[in-house]
Amino acid sequence: MVNYYDTLTRVLQRKPTEQEIGAMMQMKREQEGWKKPNAPTPPERPQKRLREPKQPTGINTNDRQYRWPKRATQMALRINRALLRQTTIENIAFIEDVTQSRIMQEIRQWDLPKVETEE
Repeated sequence: MVNYYDTLTRVLQRKPTEQEIGAMMQMKREQEGWKKPNAPTPPERPQKRLREPKQPTGINTNDRQYRWPKRATQMALRINRALLRQTTIENIAFIEDVTQSRIMQEIRQWDLPKVETEE
């Protein structure tokens, strides 16, 4: 940071006036590329328009094809795979390191086992 008062005192070898300090500050601002206060501001860019949501093209009426909801937990997916392979609830609880009641809760919540279809 430049101390304009000290700089002008050394150059002029006397105390500078307020007009001299103001002129020095204005010259420094112009050298550093500051815009003039009366300069026109650039026009604002128009805001981007938000994209309209896509209309659904059709409804999946194939009842045999089951799709897992995206909110299904990873544990529910693993329990479903284990149940499809005829694994007992005790073994699933041991593998998942949870209680058997937690496994039963997931089974009731997600209506397991669901038959997975290949997509």
